[in-house]
Amino acid sequence: MQWLILSLAAALGSAGEAAAMKKLPGELTPEEMGLTPLIFGLPLCLLVLAIARPPLPPPAFWLDMAMLLPISLANYILYCQAIRLSPLSLTLPYLSLVPVMTMLTGRLALGEAPSPAGAAGVLLLAAGSYVVNLRRRATHGWLGPLLAAFREPGPRRILVVAVLYAVVAVIAKHATLLATPLGYIAWFEPTYVAFFILALTAMGRVRLGNILAHPRRGVLPGLIHAGHLAAGAYAIVLTQAAYMLAVKRVDGLFGVLLGRAAFQETDIPARLAGACLMAAGVAVIVLWGA
Repeated sequence: MQWLILSLAAALGSAGEAAAMKKLPGELTPEEMGLTPLIFGLPLCLLVLAIARPPLPPPAFWLDMAMLLPISLANYILYCQAIRLSPLSLTLPYLSLVPVMTMLTGRLALGEAPSPAGAAGVLLLAAGSYVVNLRRRATHGWLGPLLAAFREPGPRRILVVAVLYAVVAVIAKHATLLATPLGYIAWFEPTYVAFFILALTAMGRVRLGNILAHPRRGVLPGLIHAGHLAAGAYAIVLTQAAYMLAVKRVDGLFGVLLGRAAFQETDIPARLAGACLMAAGVAVIVLWGA
């Protein structure tokens, strides 16, 4: 069950990182907000590279990276915009759709086929995303919770993120298997961050001076990001990608709780019920699916 503990740690890290990003100064653009944890978490990754000195990954790893970087850039821009534009308790639960889509991409790219119980657990997680917006049924009927995802700017972006992340996840797992989790952290993350800085600066979406002007506020998101990255990298090589991502989607539950505690977000009961349904899906996967 080591993969379960690591996946839950990644879930907590994902929600904590989103909350820490949302606490950053309002004058930062969404892209600057999103780049902050990457920049301040980078020294830890470079430290791993300097101390552990993992071997240079094979050429196939760099091919995976060439595919990952542009998709990840688009994904991260949309994710940061979603976090800025909508409440955490409304936005993060929609990421529960990622493992549903990963069942397809994992089967196609990695040959992974979840068991019937595992598939049921993943679908239970997806049902939670419907319940998150159940209040909308009162004014828009049964389709209300589904239509809400397209009316709210944050969930609209998160739905695109979910599709892209299902592709990213299987490529990242393949890269991690090629380089080992430690090698993935040490080689991928610095290249990833450097690419993001260059691309976002060239696009005029980021000014590094704005990010570096708040070093004390950047340390916590950076530390959380580094822990989130490490837990996810080690967890995904221990089980099927869809299972790991399904458990990680408990970050929706953590996001609801943090949204209430840190930002006094409203409409919590329905969102909490949906997040708990997602947690039930995780239980099904762990007890009968994995």
